[in-house]
Amino acid sequence: MKRIIYVVTVIILLFAVFGCAKNKEVATEIQKEDVAPDKSKIEVLDVATQNNHLAFELFKQVDNAGGENIVFSPYSINSALAMAYTGAAGNTAYEIASVMGYPTEAMELGEQFEKSLNNMKELSNRKNARLDIANALFDSDQNLKRLLPTYSKYLQHFYGSELHGLDFSKPAEAAGTINKWVEKNTESRIKNIVQPDQIARKGDGLILVNTIYFKSPWRAPFLESNTKPMRFYIDTNGKEEKYIVTSMMQQKERYAYLSQDGVQILEMPFEEQELSMIFILPENMDRFAPELTLKNYESWMSELNKRQMVQVYVPRFKLEESLDDLTREFKALGVKDAFAADKADFSGIYQPGGARIYISDFVHKAFLEVSEEGAEAAAATQIGFAKTSLDVQDQEIPVFKLDRPFYSFIVHKPTQEILFLAKIMQPEVFEN
Repeated sequence: MKRIIYVVTVIILLFAVFGCAKNKEVATEIQKEDVAPDKSKIEVLDVATQNNHLAFELFKQVDNAGGENIVFSPYSINSALAMAYTGAAGNTAYEIASVMGYPTEAMELGEQFEKSLNNMKELSNRKNARLDIANALFDSDQNLKRLLPTYSKYLQHFYGSELHGLDFSKPAEAAGTINKWVEKNTESRIKNIVQPDQIARKGDGLILVNTIYFKSPWRAPFLESNTKPMRFYIDTNGKEEKYIVTSMMQQKERYAYLSQDGVQILEMPFEEQELSMIFILPENMDRFAPELTLKNYESWMSELNKRQMVQVYVPRFKLEESLDDLTREFKALGVKDAFAADKADFSGIYQPGGARIYISDFVHKAFLEVSEEGAEAAAATQIGFAKTSLDVQDQEIPVFKLDRPFYSFIVHKPTQEILFLAKIMQPEVFEN
């Protein structure tokens, strides 16, 4: 067995659908702006920068002062929203593009995501890591026939999206089908993301889903016998230090390492050379929070280019978190019309006369597990980690000890794209 990291995430967009004949008050004509949005003002970003910009902007929205763990995949959220944007028009499209940095042409955006998806597939095909990405659209059988050919073609060609027809008049069966699809594409790490009552409330509905599943061993695995119970301090600001006892992995190895005022940063590579995990250890989480920006991240990554011997301590941990209503966060970022029944314009999805829709639910779930086990990997690293007393030279080796709250990113190194972002305030103790 090898040292492994599992990461699974899924994002789901539920679109509430209203037939014009069924609800004339809600399904009114889209309010057109007197002056068309000035598309030239949109700052268009490449897909990696779009993704990282979203990672830090969204983190500001979901972060809180309650000391809770956070984990999400900006890549997954970006992918699902891009599929929705492909069918948006008017001010709805303008707002999404302005917040996300999308190009105004859906085909140009699709080509960017197609290239990114192909790069991830090529990486996974090398067998050093698993990075499985899947997209799907679930709709009623009747509405599926009314999809604009252009929209369905874009989803299938650029995003590799599957199209599934369901009978939403049978909520339990519809929810079961979606949940089985999600479980299949996340190795059963995400279950029951859709409940029958959600389907029942929506009635006839359209659902977009993105899943991403990641699994990889470290390039330099930990030796399990070196994992020891140690303190993890969860509150160092009070008169009495609060801590839990957790399983702390440890080893001495060559890593890209950076130490600046108030923060230490370390890159721990996976066996797949294009992937790594970045650990960020601030002296104080509250004071450091404003420093967690795209500009600083790009600066740190540019400086993490030299390896040196470092004594590292990493807790075994797992996180399983839900962001149950991302509509609030995206409204705060500036995407508003897409969530308003009387303003949303997704006229690029259905043929004329088809259902009017707006985004009613925006849910994201993620799972992250960091652990080490396996004699083969342990044997490979035992040579470098012989349990000895430190000599004088060893005293000069920097120590990177994750014994207090920290951040971690899983990164695609060639593009510096953040696939997963986590804030660990208190690692959940678990056993193999």
